Amino acid sequence: MLRDIGKRLFGKPSKSTASLVDAEYSDVLNGRIDVFGALRSGQVVLVRNIEPIKAGRLKMIELAGPKAASELELFYRTGVPPSLDTLQGLSHAIKDFRSKRLWSRLLHDFFSAMELPNPTRYDGGIPRLVLPPEVVDAAKASGRFEGTDFQRATPAGLTEIFMPTPANIHRDFNRPHHLFQFNMWFPLHDADADGILRVYPHLYREPIFDQNCTPEALAALGKHAEFTLAFGDAILFHGEQLHTSPIGSSGGRRQSVDFRVAVDCHDDNGHYRQGFLSSRNFDVVPGVGSAIDLIIELEETSGISEQRQAEFLKAFDALPFTEDRYLLFASKTIDQQLVAQALHKVISLTPDYFWALKAGEIAASKGMGSLASDALIRVRQLAEGHDKRPDYMVVQYSNAPNELGPDAALAAIDRLGQSA
Repeated sequence: MLRDIGKRLFGKPSKSTASLVDAEYSDVLNGRIDVFGALRSGQVVLVRNIEPIKAGRLKMIELAGPKAASELELFYRTGVPPSLDTLQGLSHAIKDFRSKRLWSRLLHDFFSAMELPNPTRYDGGIPRLVLPPEVVDAAKASGRFEGTDFQRATPAGLTEIFMPTPANIHRDFNRPHHLFQFNMWFPLHDADADGILRVYPHLYREPIFDQNCTPEALAALGKHAEFTLAFGDAILFHGEQLHTSPIGSSGGRRQSVDFRVAVDCHDDNGHYRQGFLSSRNFDVVPGVGSAIDLIIELEETSGISEQRQAEFLKAFDALPFTEDRYLLFASKTIDQQLVAQALHKVISLTPDYFWALKAGEIAASKGMGSLASDALIRVRQLAEGHDKRPDYMVVQYSNAPNELGPDAALAAIDRLGQSA
């Protein structure tokens, strides 16, 4: 059942007020709701009873270890902070989820049912663990955790596990871009109105930008969308919606996941954040499987036998084409013939100048001048024939763009040619 409850949340609807759509998991799987259309129009979508979230928490508890199970179940049910032993197990479980892309695997069918415009990419999910300050301080002092568990190494790098401070008021992009990115935010326990991300749909198209999350700034924004989420529920919203952390983000209890999906994304989305992978890597082909296990093996293995390298390419060719895994293979492999095969595949099949340029850069770095020249020709063809993409931006940004446009790709051809 779908319920447009925008009127109840925000009063009489107006052109500047986006409504909120409430749906069941089965509505999405069975195509009874146009999620992408709703998000693009500025609606916020709640989806209830998402089975993969429930399966994910069970897996999280399992990976944390048998001794942690009872404490984690109590934590999720009542909010009682776990012991340091259990927190250490939970941190390992969260890292396993991230390195093995478990949230992407679990949620892939859900996103596929939305029939999103391709290419689509997943960031794998950002963990958010909020605990009372004294618990976090004790974890820091224990020496059991890595420094990056509390503070990420670089702004665009892997996020910390313990959320250091509440987020400011922001839109996920603060400069011009040519993709549509949406967030799926969900807690791993029941969450009342104070424990849920604050989103301001009535300001979706207003020229209001990043600012500190002060009481004065929050008051000026007006009322945020209010609702509750039971365990298994999630909120989906365009990343350009103004949003900030839940009210209870300082000294409270929360474990949540912020999963980003980049839609109509014709590059690696590295201009926003590193770590996105093509959704096609999670498609399962009968008798072959999916590419993600092979990608993880490539990422985690320093030396791969020649026989295994050939097996990689054979498996890749039997799966839906996507550029990122071939380029990863080419960057990790020393067999020049296999590298050439992988790069040729990208250069000949990609419809996007970004990926052709990346293939050319790898070819040039490995001394493959002829292949780099082929990439140069392909970049020029694709950049000069570049079709104008949909304009997904809802406000105009004053910051300069940092994604690779066709003009920048053409300018990069000269640098590539000199090194080839």
